Amino acid sequence: MARQNRDMATGGEQAERGRRPARGGRRPGRSCRYPVFVASWVLLALVGCGGPGSIRLTNVPIPAESVRSSCVDLVHDLPPSLGDDLDRRTLDPPQATAAAYGAAPVVLTCGAPGLPASYRPDAMLSVVDDVGWFAENLGGTTVRYSTPTRQPQVVLTLPADVQAFEVLVSVAPAVRAHSRSTTS
Repeated sequence: MARQNRDMATGGEQAERGRRPARGGRRPGRSCRYPVFVASWVLLALVGCGGPGSIRLTNVPIPAESVRSSCVDLVHDLPPSLGDDLDRRTLDPPQATAAAYGAAPVVLTCGAPGLPASYRPDAMLSVVDDVGWFAENLGGTTVRYSTPTRQPQVVLTLPADVQAFEVLVSVAPAVRAHSRSTTS
């Protein structure tokens, strides 16, 4: 009888051999998984909300006075989200000519002077909703898209694992509305 009581309390010999314990018993050394499961969901909820708090951007280009108002209007007209887990972030300090989205983040700036160093006039552009984008891989983890044939120039930097097409489609209306083609 003592052996039977001990087996019921620990899950019996079946648990010791890796089998499912008898009803009501637990394997020795195991704890409840529920707190780990709940903690995992809370962590995922915090990470998946576009990033906590505000974000500080460095090296934001200062647009020429002639295009500054276009850049301010362009950034103002950007959507509140660029897709799944890419909600707009608050910038600290605020930047009228830049925006950031998501935890990684995706960053858009307007008014960059000059052209990308690797850009050539005969370079192939990806045209998305009438906006030509020049793509550059920046070391495998980051991709930069710019609009070298539009004034003011827009630069979009995003992690390589973000679906670029959806982001480019999302920003295209604001880019078209507040910049002009330099090739037509």
